Parts: sequence; C-alpha cells; structure tokens
Amino acid sequence: MEKFEIERKFLIKSLPDTGNMKREVIRQIYADYRVDSGTLLLTKSGTRIEEFRPPHPSGVVRIRLIDFKRAEANIKIPHGNYQREIESEIMLTDEIKDMVLNDNRAVEKERFSLDMKNHSVFCDRFTGRHDGIIIQEIEFFALDDAQKFLPDYGVIEIFPEHKLSNRDMYFSSKEDVFKRIKELQRQD
Repeated sequence: MEKFEIERKFLIKSLPDTGNMKREVIRQIYADYRVDSGTLLLTKSGTRIEEFRPPHPSGVVRIRLIDFKRAEANIKIPHGNYQREIESEIMLTDEIKDMVLNDNRAVEKERFSLDMKNHSVFCDRFTGRHDGIIIQEIEFFALDDAQKFLPDYGVIEIFPEHKLSNRDMYFSSKEDVFKRIKELQRQD
C-alpha cells in the first residue's frame, strides 16, 4: 500500500488513558536492501522478500514484527511537509522472525492507537534499550489540519533535525538518543 503521510510527533511525559485504544507490541529493525531480479534482497542476510516492491533499486527498509504474529516491510521517502510511505504485509517466515528477534539494535515498543475524525493518534511507549521514552505521533488526513493542530501544554514537538525517529533511534546508541532527549527538555 502506498500513501502520503502527514504527521507531527511529540515527546510526552506519560501515556494518556489507553482504555479505548488498540494495543500492539512492535519490534522493528532497518536493513539495507537491493533489488535483485525484481525482488527485494536484504544485503546483509541474503533474505528475499517477494511481497514487497521498493521504489528504488537500493536503500533501507524497515522490517516490523507486530504482536509476533505479523510482519510488514516499509519505506518512507520525505517530501517536505509529508512523506511518501510504501508499506506491505509480508510473510512471517522463521528467517524474518529470527532476524528481527536477534538484532540487538531493534526498536521495541508498545503502540496504542486511536482513529479520530480528521487524524489518527499513536502513542508509543518504548521498551528495551529505549525504555522510558514516550512519543505521540499524530497522522493527519490533510496538511491544513496538521498546521492548525494545537498540541497539549507541556509536550515537546519533535522535528526531523532532532533525530528521534524510529530509524534514527535504531542507528544511534542508547546514550546518544537519551542525550538528544535531555537537550530537548532543557530547551523547553
């Protein structure tokens, strides 16, 4: 599935009431790929993912396990105020599962989500090496809605230059991630 994603992200201190929110356990990694004979080939492991057609001959793909029962492949391409997102459910093979479970840099989180009238809310409580971080992501259906949105008092908006995306967290050390957060909190 391909879509354009308009989102804003916020560092929050605690989870909101999650009683009416959907809950998922997510573990995800990022891997270099190249296209070989029309198929996505993960360069380090040699794993082939038949169900996913990337837009470029090489790059980085996110592999996500959801509740340890499903898997997705995803590529995001920034375009100013939004990003192009290409995502597909893929077959959860033992090879994919082992690759994600055995990667010590994996990003682990509980995701709570809720669909609203003109946006969707995702609250990610990170576990594992990023334990204690809570990020709220709001995906909007229209750019105008994103620009008009007023966040709750006391939250800190996260921008790409803060390097706190899941991908940035995967490729950064735990110490660097928490250092970036402390710097943001000091500026607030």
